[in-house]
Order: sequence, then C-alpha cells, then structure tokens
Amino acid sequence: MDIEAPISQVTVFSDRAQVTRRAAARLEAGAQELVIAGLPAGLDENSLRASGSGSVAVKILSVESKERPLEQTPHETARTLKDELQKATDEGQALKKRSEVLEERQKTVRELADNAAKRFAKALAEGTTSLENASQLLDFIQTQTQNINDERAALEKEIRGNIEHQALLQNRLKQLHGARKASDHCVTVALESAGQGEFDLEVSYTVYGARWEPLYDARVQLLPPASPDGLLEGKLQLSYLAKITQNTGEDWKDVTVTLSTAQPHLGSLPPKLSPLYVDIYRASSPPMAGASRMKRKAASDDDEVVAMLADLGPSPALAAALPIEAEHETASVESSGAGVSYELPRRLNVPSDGQPHRGTIAVPEFPVHLDFQAIPRRTEFAYLRATATNDSNLSLLA
Repeated sequence: MDIEAPISQVTVFSDRAQVTRRAAARLEAGAQELVIAGLPAGLDENSLRASGSGSVAVKILSVESKERPLEQTPHETARTLKDELQKATDEGQALKKRSEVLEERQKTVRELADNAAKRFAKALAEGTTSLENASQLLDFIQTQTQNINDERAALEKEIRGNIEHQALLQNRLKQLHGARKASDHCVTVALESAGQGEFDLEVSYTVYGARWEPLYDARVQLLPPASPDGLLEGKLQLSYLAKITQNTGEDWKDVTVTLSTAQPHLGSLPPKLSPLYVDIYRASSPPMAGASRMKRKAASDDDEVVAMLADLGPSPALAAALPIEAEHETASVESSGAGVSYELPRRLNVPSDGQPHRGTIAVPEFPVHLDFQAIPRRTEFAYLRATATNDSNLSLLA
C-alpha cells in the first residue's frame, strides 16, 4: 500500500544529512507492506530505520530500498506536440518545394533576358524590329524579376519562422521526455498487525550532498561609563549563523532543521600515538645587553601612549541614552557525547538547488574588557581592543 510520508525533520552534519519522514496509515490485520515512493536515489540503504506506534500491536519485519519501474503511458501533451511537429515538418517541405519552383522561374527569366538582348541587338541592326518592341520586352523582364524577388523575400521569412517553430517544439518534447522517469526509488516497510487500527510510521535515512558551516558576525557596543574613573565599558553581540547547502535530490519543505557538530565519518576507534624522543637540552647564548635595554625602552614608550589615551576619557556621544533593541530567537542546544546539536527555532524551506540558505542559531551577548593598544614603531594609529570569554553553552566552530 502506497502512503504519503512528507519530510518532517532533518539533521544536517558537515557532509551529510539524516532525513526523517512521518506518515499515518490505516492497517488491517495480518502481514502487509507500506511503500513510500519518490525518494532520492542516492540515499544510504544501510542507514534505513523504521519505527512507529499506534492503537494496535505492530511488529516491523523488514525495511528495504528498491527501484520500482513506472508505467510509461502515452502522454496527451506529448502526442499533441508530436502532431504539431509533424505538421510543421510538412509545412517546411512545402516551403522548400516553393523555393525550388521560384528558383526555376528566376533562372528562366535570366535566360530570357540574356537571349532577348542578343536577338534584339541583331534585329535592330537588320531593321526587322523597333526600339518600342525592345522596350516592352525589357519592361516585362524587369517586372518579372521584381515579382520574383518580392516572393523570395516573403518565402525566406516563412522558412525562418517554420525552422524556429520546429526547434521550439523539439525542445518542448525533449524537456517533457527528460522530466519523465523510467523508475521510482521507494522504501518498503513490511510489518504485521495484530488487528485493525491506526499506525504512525516514522522512517529515517541518510543522504549525501548536504552540509552546514558556521558564520559569525561580531559587533562591539560601547556603553556609558558606570564608574567615576571614566573607563570604557561595552558588550559583544555575536550573531551565530548557519549556512546550509543541499543537493540531495529532494526539497526540504517546511521542516524542522537540526544542526549537528558530530562527525559520523570519523568512526569509533581512537587514533594511534607515535613515539616521542627526548634529548638533552642545550641552552642558547644569552641576549645582548643593548637589545634588552631597547626592549625595556619600547615597552615603557608603549605604556606611556596607553596611559595618555586612557586619560582622554569617553566621547560625549557615549553618554546618550541607548534605544531598546529587538530580541532574537535562539536554537535549543543539546549535547550528546562529543557532538552538540542545535535545533533551529523556526521551520525552514531548503530546496535541493546547491545554493546557500541561512538560519540563525543564537545571538548571545558577552561582557568585554576594553583597552587600547598602540604600536608606534609600526603604525601611528591606536587600536581599541575588546576581549570576551565564551561562557555560554554554545560551541563556536572554526
């Protein structure tokens, strides 16, 4: 029995994704099969899992993936396109014959013009004809030539239109045949039910061609000094984002997305250690006294510059009242062994197009320690440095 099982949840790893589909079915007593069709051909068959619950006792016997041939019934649109293409081809053949006939007419008029010129020249010399007769023949040849040229221009326009029409129909037929699959990938769940009742089935599998990587946007906000010494204070706002990319062959529409830092491809065996060799330490020669004095003087100069910059105090703009900022939704965090999972707060649409799609994991704020740093030997500028410690439950990946 075929059932509809849309994707409900996806867990994305660094090089793959685990897809979960859920469906509700009405079971009869005895052995039966539930078939979920339209699955990607690249799913890992070894990762197939099935579970479920319902109002009756059910025993899952097997879960397997296989190709199912599709019935190739004549397509009404394809038939119509083929008929139109045949009609356009016949019209093209008729236009080709008209072009050949027109070519023969033009050839006859040219031969008549060449022969008439010779005969009239001889007849005028012998006095057997007049200039009026010659002029009438030349007018006739000129009129025929003009008519043939006009017909040829119109005919060439029809031929170009016919060629373009045939190409358009051929492309539409090609696209139509390319969209039709000769087989369908499906998962069959064989089970045995103790009686009639409702059953909620859950099937999960792993597909490749999906990945996620972290993105960070760090901003330091300066706050008005709270102490009378006028020292700068601030906070760090870190936007922790995720760039999700997938080209698995199936679209994820309105699904719950969980991002995992686990790496299933590493396996469970620890790496082997290589031996380390110990040798006798040999001290290097002591530094020169002059170099030590130069280092102490440079450090003293740097301390003086930092002290001068600290005496400047905060700017008047920092004392202005800060507006109330909007809050951000954050993902729920769950630790499992060495991996951390982030379930995004909103359901996402991630099509199988290979394009990056963003999701927000969290936007935490950290207190920062602010100080100035100056390196006068290298640059004339002073730098404001902010140091923060990640005291949240978020794992910041490289």
